[in-house]
This record gives sequence, structure tokens and C-alpha cells, in this order.
Amino acid sequence: MHVSLKSIVIIGAVLLLTWTSATQAREVVIGYSGRTIAEMPFAWASRKGFFKEANLDVKMIYMSTSIAAKGLMSGDVDYSTAMGGALRAAIAGAPVIGVYSMFKAQMYLVAQPRYKQVADLKGKTVGISVFGGAYDLVARTILKHHGIDPEKQATLLQIGDSRTLYSALSAGTIDSAILGPPYDIKAELDGNNRLFDSSEIFDMPFSGLATSKKKLQQDRAEVKAIVRGLERIRRYIIANRAEAEAFVKQFLNLNDKEARLSVAQMIRSFRDTGRTTDEAVVEFQKELKNNPAHVKSLLEIAAVRYRTDSADGLKYAQEALKLAPQLPFVHYLLGLLYTDTEDFPQAISELEIAQKYFKDTPEIYFVLGTAYIGAGRKEDAAREQAEFKRLQQRSAK
Repeated sequence: MHVSLKSIVIIGAVLLLTWTSATQAREVVIGYSGRTIAEMPFAWASRKGFFKEANLDVKMIYMSTSIAAKGLMSGDVDYSTAMGGALRAAIAGAPVIGVYSMFKAQMYLVAQPRYKQVADLKGKTVGISVFGGAYDLVARTILKHHGIDPEKQATLLQIGDSRTLYSALSAGTIDSAILGPPYDIKAELDGNNRLFDSSEIFDMPFSGLATSKKKLQQDRAEVKAIVRGLERIRRYIIANRAEAEAFVKQFLNLNDKEARLSVAQMIRSFRDTGRTTDEAVVEFQKELKNNPAHVKSLLEIAAVRYRTDSADGLKYAQEALKLAPQLPFVHYLLGLLYTDTEDFPQAISELEIAQKYFKDTPEIYFVLGTAYIGAGRKEDAAREQAEFKRLQQRSAK
């Protein structure tokens, strides 16, 4: 049978239109809570088409951490870059989960030039983003680590995101602040002093990918595609530093030096695999063989084991407590682990200690309330749950 070239072209066009319609890119919403170096890989991966290759049309939308968490649960938001906020919501019982962690903690205590060490901040002001947030937790932990009671010997001020905190520090309205990149670098170049790196005490997921448990269960292929795109951009940044600096300069409105230092710091903070898994535990265990008193590795393993093997995690957290009883985060982590293993009296004991330092952190009231319920102390549980709701409402404003 003779088939004309014109017929072939028409048939091909029809097939192409049909295929294009059937494979229309799926819109994916990723919520982010600040324009910082942590959001740069997401924006650049989208710009370079790394997600489109998986037939995904990624939309980056600015929103607060609390709104992002609510959006994950309602299905209006597919993913959130605010890993810390999402994990705190998960601890409080929300059906959300962290699926990818790109960075080690990037939170630094930076102070006015006249302050040379953390001890100098006794009686001074420390700017944080929001009470109950990651910066609040880091500020309290750093101060306590250096012998300063954050409740009585310093004043924590809720200012806003890193850019707003940087502006307040530059204006001299606060003595110090917890800053994330690139604003820690900008502040240091301005002549301020970087006093402490939070990762020296403990690590926590700084930025990555969180989603709902429902999304993970029902659309695992999409989740994997997003993670592959992020892993690809992470490797691309390492291999193409000059190009990354050019994008960061435009994305964050930095000068050449700020862009160069920001990218260098970002690369240093990348996790090797982007995940906190049993492979990471093996690395921490190797570190402990060389240095059995390495508190950070003990806490890392304990945190990874929470909810997966809390009984094993307890061994590491208990050892960390022996070495660093002054760290309030150790007591908080022990409280979580004891609650998960249903040792409620021990959980209550540890959480009540931690609560003295994290009075504005909603999640600690939720977990303590859960422990009280397990111990049969219903009135105490009701009190903690009421305070949890009050603090959550305040953080959402």
C-alpha cells in the first residue's frame, strides 16, 4: 500500500499532540520560608530543568514554616524546604516526614565587634527568628553550653528571618543574632564577630525536603524524582563552583566576595549523601572508635535511631549525658527516646529538665504531655497540651 509523505507527517503530528497531552508536566508546589543559600539549590535545579526531565513543573512559593506544615497536611503544598520545622511538627504528632537532608546545620552566633566571646553576651540581647523555632533552640543551647542561663542572663528577641536579623544587627538594635548564610558572612565582612558555630555542639537538619506521609505512600516515584534532582544539583554545584557563584550572586544580590564565600561554605556543609541513614551511623561509629568522648557523634546516632530503634538510641544518648550533662538538648533527646520506649517516668524527668531551657518551644509541651498521659497523670497532661496549643497559636501569628 502506498503511503504519502504528507500522510506520515499528519499521523506523526497527531501522535505528537496526543503524547504531549498525555504527558503534560505535573505541577509540584514546594514551600520555602526564606531567600537564603539553603533555597539556592532548589531554585537552580528548577532553573536548569532538572525536575522537568522527570515531567515535573516545580513551583517555589514563599510561606511561613507553620503554613508550610499545614499545607503539607492538607495537600495544598507538596513539599517544604523547612526540614527543622517539619520535623518539629512530626514530633508533635503531625503526619509529615523528612525525606532528604541536604545540609548540615548552618546556624551561627554573630555579635557586634565589641563582643569577642560568647561569655561576653551575659546580660545582652540575642536575636532569633521566632520563639520555638530552630534559631531559638540553637541560641538557648549555645548560651547554656557557655554557662549563660538564657532565661535569666540574656534576652532573646524575636526579630524575623536571617535577612531581618542581619539588618537589626547592622543597625545596632541588638547585640548579637543567630544567622544563616549568606547573612553570617555579610555580617562578618562588615566587621562583626562570628562567636560560635552551632554544628560544634550538635547537628540538625537545616534544609532539605519534607512531605506528608500520605504523599510518600501514594506518590513515592515523584518523591524519588525530586530527590534525584536535588542530588544532581548538589553534585553539579561542587563540580561547577564558578557557575554556582554567578547564580548565587544574582539570586541573593551578593557581591563577588560574598558569593564566593557563600558557595564555599555551602559546599562544606553538604552532607555526603544528602541523607541521614544507617550509612551515616556507621560513619559516626567510626568517629567514636577514634574518640569515644565525641558527644556530637553520640547525639547524631541517638537522633537517627529515634522512632526507628529508640532502645539502641538510648544507649548513645545516655553516654552523651554522662559527658555533657550541661547540654539541654541531651535531656530533650533523652525525653523523646524514653517516651518512644514507653519509659514514661524517665521521660518526664528528662523533659522537665529540658523544659526549663526551652520554655517557648511548643513541641516539648506536646511530648511532655504525652509522657504524662502514659504515666496516668491526666491533669498534668491537660495542662501541657493547653500550653502547647497556646504557643503554637503564638508562633503562627
